[in-house]
Amino acid sequence: MGTRFANLGYALLIVDSYGPRNIKQLCAEYSQTARLDRTLDAYGGLLYLASLPFVDPERIAVVGYSQGAMVALSAVARGAFEGVFDHHFRAAVAYYPVCAGSSGSVSVPTLVLIGALDDWTPAQDCQDMMAKRSGEGAPLRLIVYPGAYHSFNAASLRDKPRTVLGHHLEYNEAADHAAWHETVEMLRQAFGH
Repeated sequence: MGTRFANLGYALLIVDSYGPRNIKQLCAEYSQTARLDRTLDAYGGLLYLASLPFVDPERIAVVGYSQGAMVALSAVARGAFEGVFDHHFRAAVAYYPVCAGSSGSVSVPTLVLIGALDDWTPAQDCQDMMAKRSGEGAPLRLIVYPGAYHSFNAASLRDKPRTVLGHHLEYNEAADHAAWHETVEMLRQAFGH
């Protein structure tokens, strides 16, 4: 994915929340503390990028996948961090996040992309989140891809779907291409590039 973003001319920062904390994985058990730590890591990345002379601090988005998507949604949750930091994300893209428990109220334009057959982060939870939205805050768009499972854009699964902790992971070329198109359009709308 990094190559895809770089080819569009975007600078990319990948934040490692696991290595410095000596965490091997959080898939079996994910705590609110871990989500807060990772969300603050995202803001640390934002502040670092905003300090670089070649980065426009008004044109930084957060993009996440699975748990990273949960972080992306947390980072732009309305009322969460707007008054805490001097800089803010201007857009968010969340690939197959957990939507259960989220109000769907966001502070910046946000895009959620998920597979209809995802048995790890169910699309129905995201649809329920959308149905409960109050309409306050920035636009939030949900796209559900038919026939797509969790990790539908992971090219490493192209020829070998897997089961991890009882959940099916499988690449879906149509969903991958469609989601990438939506991601690019979201960033172009947010940044004009």
